[in-house]
Amino acid sequence: MNNINLNLYKYFFQVAKYENYTKAAEELMISQPSLSYSIKVLEEQLEIKLFKKEKNHVYLTEAGREIYNKLIPIFEALDEININADLVSGKVTLGLRPAFAEETMPIYMRELNRIYPNLEIDYITGESESLRKMLLNHEIDILIDEVKLDDEVASILAFEDPAIFIAHKANKKDLGEKIIDEKYCQKNSIGIVPMNRFSQKIMEIYPDFKYEHFRNTPLMLLKLEETDNIGIAPKMILKRELQSGEFIELNTNIGLPKAKMYASYIKRLSNKKITAVVDFFKNNDYYVLLESKRSKN
Repeated sequence: MNNINLNLYKYFFQVAKYENYTKAAEELMISQPSLSYSIKVLEEQLEIKLFKKEKNHVYLTEAGREIYNKLIPIFEALDEININADLVSGKVTLGLRPAFAEETMPIYMRELNRIYPNLEIDYITGESESLRKMLLNHEIDILIDEVKLDDEVASILAFEDPAIFIAHKANKKDLGEKIIDEKYCQKNSIGIVPMNRFSQKIMEIYPDFKYEHFRNTPLMLLKLEETDNIGIAPKMILKRELQSGEFIELNTNIGLPKAKMYASYIKRLSNKKITAVVDFFKNNDYYVLLESKRSKN
């Protein structure tokens, strides 16, 4: 199965474990409507019914029980990984571009702090060239950038920023049913955040579009709530809004570029704490995070 969203299986696992949406939502620290929606999405993906409801309780179907039993050893292994994470300590300094630090890194930071409670994560922002010099001068441990580095520096992975067209759901249901094409984008204002190479690439490919520039994605979302315009934003940043239905993804026949990001570090300086952060990025793609934590039982 391609593009597996591990969060959905984690949510299913907790509901199956407690046979109660309220307790599972409290354990997962998400809202009950979001949890119910996630289970519905997973059922649609698998094309099976996972639970049956009776009064205030939910029970696994036969198919749901089979999946739950298969997941038990997987989540036990994740718990063991999280226990070993307590052994990782010290400080790791990351070098980030400003847009990544402002919009994306706070999400990663919460996950890193949860998985590695004894690891201090710090970061410095700057432009590519200055950050590369800092990495080579050992002022930072890992550089996350859009430029792949060579020499003694190892680029550990490339992950993509899958941007999407979005619109506020209120009074815009018709937008979600049609394809946004070039003519639409030339006539109507397109919200865009101009602080990275991805947005610059879009403007190079489509110079005739009408753009409205915003300093960051939250400001663009506020504007979209007040207008009939649409915008382009990374799917990861909008994960909560898309899941709750606050914003909808629009169909488009316009080809959008993908911004590749590289996380790099100096091979010979690799140690346990740097490897831990490297593995974190390897195991978490850019817009779906695996939020594993030790069971409270």
